[in-house]
Amino acid sequence: MLLEVRNIEKSFEKGVPVVKGVSFSVHENEIFALLGPSGCGKTTTLRMISGFERLDRGEVKLDGITLSSENTQVAPQKRGIGFVFQDYALFPHMSALDNVAFGLTDLPKFKRRVFAEEVLCRTGMGDYKDRNPAELSGGQQQRVALARAIAPEPKLVLLDEPFSNLDAMLRDTTRKEVRSILKRAGMSAILVTHDQEEALSFADRIAVMNDGKIEQIGTPEEVYYKPKTKFVAQFLGRTNLFEADVENSDMIDTKLGSLRLNCRANGPVVCSIRPEHLTIEKPNGAAEGCSKGVIVGREFKGHDITYYVECSGERYIVHTDNRILFEPDDEVVVKPLEPAVVLD
Repeated sequence: MLLEVRNIEKSFEKGVPVVKGVSFSVHENEIFALLGPSGCGKTTTLRMISGFERLDRGEVKLDGITLSSENTQVAPQKRGIGFVFQDYALFPHMSALDNVAFGLTDLPKFKRRVFAEEVLCRTGMGDYKDRNPAELSGGQQQRVALARAIAPEPKLVLLDEPFSNLDAMLRDTTRKEVRSILKRAGMSAILVTHDQEEALSFADRIAVMNDGKIEQIGTPEEVYYKPKTKFVAQFLGRTNLFEADVENSDMIDTKLGSLRLNCRANGPVVCSIRPEHLTIEKPNGAAEGCSKGVIVGREFKGHDITYYVECSGERYIVHTDNRILFEPDDEVVVKPLEPAVVLD
């Protein structure tokens, strides 16, 4: 295990905790994401790992060495951790090359610029080494900031909302490039983001945070398809929620009809089913027990279509491919393609 974070807590004003007993680990050559809404404590968690904030309780270990605890606080520059800030924090009066060379204090002066140029080339910025930050695009500045972070060959790189200042197309391209650079370098990283798509596409594992706590940790597929809580289900994209009483069964009765559950349950349950795990069809020929609904909204997106279906006073979301064509006010039946997931 490369990084171990154990039960860390942090309070600011009036002793109200903003991070509450957070624990997770990061493996070698793993990209880990802390995902959650603004104010959930994810950036504070990152700053405690980096050493920019002291923790109140808990422990942070890197490669078995304690970096932070109630009695220990290793200085940020001595942790072997690289940090890429949201605003990149490049020195505006220095060239890209000098920005990268600045942190290579462990190398002799005559070697710093040579090694810095090698790292810039690895990030695709070798041809821009003599330009100042003001002469670079946002994506180019991002890669220089990453080059500066990985040049000292840290054991871990921390990325604090690093793509949020880029436009949508550049954000997607830069995200792919940065992931590729980190994987080729064999480095572990922690990404902090509030963007669900970013976390799902960038990270190997995701920790979903809410109100200072981690609600679920897993691969992108696990947290998306098998959410454990109502918050995770709703934050990781759109979903349909159902509540009902179940008597030791793997079926639930809903206004759409009977839905299969992903496990047996007993008592009051809340379950979730993603819109793409539902489909719609014409009422004639539909299976018995299915309730009729009416399409009250439609969003054509090219590769797929989102339908809003009202059934017995409730509204449901259905994603279909672009070959399933209906119009508003059409009468339809909603059918499940996958079991609903029981939430904690």
